[in-house]
Amino acid sequence: MAEAGVGKNTTYQIIKQLNAELEAMGKLTFRGRVNRRYFEEKVCYNGREA
Repeated sequence: MAEAGVGKNTTYQIIKQLNAELEAMGKLTFRGRVNRRYFEEKVCYNGREA
């Protein structure tokens, strides 16, 4: 939630969408969790404050 800057419900929607993308690529996923590197790649997060 903190990294994406959104609320709890929106966070879970994002996780669900990212997991669906990973499943389509044949990756194993867990409900409520997403791979950090994949998340950072998708939201263009570079780890630094603007």
